Amino acid sequence: GDFGILFLLFSEGLEVTTPRLRKLSNYLPLGFAQISLTTGVITAAILLGAPQFLDKLLPLDEGFIDIRNPTEAVVLALAGTLSTSAFIF
Repeated sequence: GDFGILFLLFSEGLEVTTPRLRKLSNYLPLGFAQISLTTGVITAAILLGAPQFLDKLLPLDEGFIDIRNPTEAVVLALAGTLSTSAFIF
């Protein structure tokens, strides 16, 4: 299944022309806005609500991942953002 998707994306990439690519670049700011806003919302959810909620359901090893650390929260949010973007598209 994964190779089928890979080949489909490859074949679509071969058919993209330069004018079409320039036309699609007009939508780049919208993509950046989606990634930024979704990352911000997920980061805020992780930092504000997740520590109390997750400690009750899933004890996390703070040596492995500390969700109270803003840097690690942003990394987790970016991973979640990219996975939701791929799921939507």
